[in-house]
Amino acid sequence: MKAANRTNSDTDPQPGAHPGLAATTVAFALSRGLTMAQISEATDIGGHDLAVCNTRLPEEVLPRIWRLIGQEVTSTAPLTMDMAKAAPFSFFADIAHGAQFAETVGEAASLLITHRRVLSDLVEAEMTYDGDEVILSSAHPFDYLDEGRSSEMSNALVWRLLTHLARDPITLTRVEFAHAPTGELAGYQAFFGVTPRFNAPRTAMIMSASVMQTPIQHASAELFSFVKMHLEGLEKALRASKATDALAPLKNAIIAASEHGEFQPKAIARRAEMGYRQAQRLAASYGTTLGALIEEHRFRLARELLDQPKNTVENIALVLGFADDRSFRRAFKRVTGTSPTDYRGGNKRG
Repeated sequence: MKAANRTNSDTDPQPGAHPGLAATTVAFALSRGLTMAQISEATDIGGHDLAVCNTRLPEEVLPRIWRLIGQEVTSTAPLTMDMAKAAPFSFFADIAHGAQFAETVGEAASLLITHRRVLSDLVEAEMTYDGDEVILSSAHPFDYLDEGRSSEMSNALVWRLLTHLARDPITLTRVEFAHAPTGELAGYQAFFGVTPRFNAPRTAMIMSASVMQTPIQHASAELFSFVKMHLEGLEKALRASKATDALAPLKNAIIAASEHGEFQPKAIARRAEMGYRQAQRLAASYGTTLGALIEEHRFRLARELLDQPKNTVENIALVLGFADDRSFRRAFKRVTGTSPTDYRGGNKRG
């Protein structure tokens, strides 16, 4: 499957990948004689950040490390298969841990595909059925950077994980890679049990559909349900984090404008150095509106000001840009469900 085209606006947060992907690959590169200085130069990231980073890294980091390995390490065997044999399943973060509780190989594979964004914002993957075969296909827009090496290793490790989890032996029918081989074919055949087809239209692992029904050794419906909820929570947190980063220009502009009693959407957009429609589209892309962001901050200020007894409702209305205190009272009750006077009284009692 070809990766979908993606265009980022200047205000979009940078796509990122789970730091564990880079840390594991760095360890493999070091084991093959590369130095941290070489890896840091190739990725433009400090060695400490690569080895113990707790935040998502740019999507190019993993393929840049693999490109360096391909350039600096002489080997006729495919190095990607060597790493796939030894890499810990923690390479796939919490997804691999959760897959062990799936009922079948198909459920485990589906978990990896459904929650792939935990690992990478840009990776594409799908599971499709074609007659009596099932196709696990994948693609990443930066596959060209390392001539497909990170794609080879990731697919090989997925296959090793599935065979490890399956209660009975499972086999592949075909393997296809959308790039040229990076080592001798015998190394691939020894790992997959079949010789891959290279320079194919897609990258995919193909097997009999019956393989998907193979039971998992440690299946647990209760634990698998918990794992899925956990992964959904992780993805939700990632989306929220991206929204925070992307909306920061608007939120900062709202804060700056409020210091001057300015709460008009078009004025906010100008302060954020955006056109009004551009600001509206940005907010909408993260499930909100420019007006809602302004209102959220405006009434947060209202609560803070009401918490200070010296501030009269009339003065608060003026500071927050309302025409008069009656307009403020109506708006405050609409947003909070209570009047400014009752809000202030309730806080005093508390």
